[in-house]
Amino acid sequence: MTRMIEKKYHLWLMIVAVLAAIPAAQAALTYLPESSYYYGQTHYTIDLGNGQILSGHIEFAVYDTQAYPGEFTGTAPGSGRYIYAYQIFQNSGASNIALTTFVVDGIGEGAIPADNPNSYIGTDNSVPGVDASLAFFNASRTQGEWDFQNPSIQAGENSVFLLIRSNNSIKAGTYELFPPEDSEIPVPGDEDGTIPEPATVMILSLGTALAIRSRR
Repeated sequence: MTRMIEKKYHLWLMIVAVLAAIPAAQAALTYLPESSYYYGQTHYTIDLGNGQILSGHIEFAVYDTQAYPGEFTGTAPGSGRYIYAYQIFQNSGASNIALTTFVVDGIGEGAIPADNPNSYIGTDNSVPGVDASLAFFNASRTQGEWDFQNPSIQAGENSVFLLIRSNNSIKAGTYELFPPEDSEIPVPGDEDGTIPEPATVMILSLGTALAIRSRR
């Protein structure tokens, strides 16, 4: 009887230890420093079809460098009172799902100077993570985009800090995520282009079939 009680007690201790470790493990995945001005996170789940789900969460914060100097210790691009920071975490179940693009939309008019605007967007890799291969604004400077083409953000990975610098305080915006695209599909060719030889068509078809099978 005593041994049974001891076993139950040890099992209870193990359960408590595991439950206690879960928040600690989740906390370890959060690298973005907290901000006294604005801080939060959002979760995403995108159905890509064929049973593939792109999922994870995005940490975000805005740092007021005048009211709370020193809270963000990384290297931010450009100049301006506020540092807008984002970090993407990808935890999809399938190993072949990768995240290639992150876009923030709804940036206010005049929030990003027209003179050399891309100097106000960038990354900071002071923490482990996938760095963007390219960061830029669209022509109207209402969207900021970070591309992860080489490498992309795979399941279980996270991005480095994705940053925008501005003198304008916050407003509500939106975001978009893009999974990888299939490059084995036909598109209209050049005006003087030639039709592929049958052998080439067979190779392309085989490659597409294998890609579809691997996704299933």
